[in-house]
Amino acid sequence: MSLPETHLSKEDFEQSVIEEVISKCSERNCDYYSHEFFKAATEAQNSGKLKAQVALELLGHITSPLFMLKPESDDEPFSPGLIMPNGSRSAMPSDFSDEQLDVIKQLAPQILDAELRARMADILWLRKRYFQMAKLAINSYIESTQHLEGATLWVPFLSRIRRAISLAARLGRNQPLFTNIITYTEKTLDKYDAENSSFLFLELMKILQEQRKGDHQKYATLAEKIAANAEAIGDWCQAREAWQIKAQWHTLQKDTEKSRSALILAAATYIHQAEAAIASSPQSYMAASSSLQKAIEALRRVGGHKERIEELHKTLLDYQEQVKGEMKIFSHEMDISNYVEEARKKVSEKSLHDALFVLAFMITSPSVSKLRSDVEEAISKYPLQFLLSQVLFNEKGRVIGNKPSIISNNPEETETAIQIAMFKQALILQSLHAQARVEPAIYQINLEHNVYVDDFLPIVSNNPFISPGREIIYARGLHAGLKGDFLVAAHLLIPQIEHSIRYLLEQNGFIVSSLDDQGIQDEHNINALIRRPELVQILGEDIVFDLKGLLVHRFGSNLRNLMAHGLIDHNAFFSRQVSYLWWLTLRLCCLPIIAQIQNTQEQIDQPVV
Repeated sequence: MSLPETHLSKEDFEQSVIEEVISKCSERNCDYYSHEFFKAATEAQNSGKLKAQVALELLGHITSPLFMLKPESDDEPFSPGLIMPNGSRSAMPSDFSDEQLDVIKQLAPQILDAELRARMADILWLRKRYFQMAKLAINSYIESTQHLEGATLWVPFLSRIRRAISLAARLGRNQPLFTNIITYTEKTLDKYDAENSSFLFLELMKILQEQRKGDHQKYATLAEKIAANAEAIGDWCQAREAWQIKAQWHTLQKDTEKSRSALILAAATYIHQAEAAIASSPQSYMAASSSLQKAIEALRRVGGHKERIEELHKTLLDYQEQVKGEMKIFSHEMDISNYVEEARKKVSEKSLHDALFVLAFMITSPSVSKLRSDVEEAISKYPLQFLLSQVLFNEKGRVIGNKPSIISNNPEETETAIQIAMFKQALILQSLHAQARVEPAIYQINLEHNVYVDDFLPIVSNNPFISPGREIIYARGLHAGLKGDFLVAAHLLIPQIEHSIRYLLEQNGFIVSSLDDQGIQDEHNINALIRRPELVQILGEDIVFDLKGLLVHRFGSNLRNLMAHGLIDHNAFFSRQVSYLWWLTLRLCCLPIIAQIQNTQEQIDQPVV
């Protein structure tokens, strides 16, 4: 994105005007400033004040809510909040010219509002590495949090503390600036107690844990009290978070036994959550199954609970039988505009996690049996379309695949032709689902929620589809896709899907590597793994067929192979198939029943998916 260029000086930015604009905002938060700055710029334009107009527009871009703060990233803490399929995007620090940066440098120290001052100073640090601007940004972020602490949403408050700590650590963890922000965080924590605590309290403790700071025993005790209070009122999510934080404090103390005990209590919250779903009206066996799966996975990771896991697994199988009656497939024929409207309504006015789960279950993978019957019906009605063999070319005119004639003396060729026709039909359905359901729902969710990477952690944590240590990769990939950055989402998620398939097979007792005569063991890649009949037992044939077409089949999207060999250009990452793959990944992470696992009782200690 290119920002408008007009010669400006700091004199073109009147402090009184800036303060007047900010005073009209309900909260001292840059996300609220942008609209008012652009509104004031329009008024200046109507009054013929060109310099004032451009100055206010520049401030509007600096404070834009699409100029997103990502405090977890040291190198790119500001990213474009909107990325379009054609590659256009909202602003980011690299868009500011040297002339504009020079004006911002002169102006930043004089800005009275800490929030705006912090944003300006941080941009200058990122672009020019001015040491004094980093210090100014840190102090300004701390000052800004004092206005944000009592705001309706606590995420902006936390993000500014995180960014201040990240900057201070970059300048030196032994420097006073770093010590000051840690002290400030601890003093903020001291304002709360176990009775009036919130997720904000827990998140502040997590910040201290990340920095290996804070009184370990003091905060472990407080976390336990918070967990107990949350359990007393049935707030199992907060209780689980508190138990996990308590476990981490004990880990920092190197007290393995206490950490393990806290993790067991955290796992128990999933069981209580499942019981609550069954006791609710109406009952939700789907939610209960999902919670029990997470409980089983959490207990497996703690270790030493085989009998309890066996008991929970039996209950899970009972619940899964009941889920079938709750699952619905939307298959009504209607104009796409109705699909779009319906998709947006289904996720609207819901909490973020509820909206994500609605999106995950809004559609299903195309039915393999339905695809086959449709193809066979088409063959009977329009045989001429299938008589001739076909050649598949890439964009360079190179032959990359051959489709045999449906009329062949070789049964394998006939089946291949049918399979290819099924993959082509699936492509159409995937594109329709993405355009009519997935993308409208994503738009609506972004319209109503300011989503962060951490928001996906409850979904990917203790998830039997995701091996330990891969949770944050999935979270970042899902977050990128939700924000429209399918370039990043594809690069993060596609390799992880391959690993998850390998992980599922291995955890269910299947060998996923080869052994040659020299003792070399190579891991099987997805091209081999996806064809394993055992995978159908775990995921079901519809999902396996969907993944096969999306990732590895020449007459499907073949995204994994094309991406691995650098054969996808920028725009192709924003295709309907990539957004559909993002949705399928979300579904695999959310799905209470990935498949009806048919394990014997002796295999009970293997992961259940």
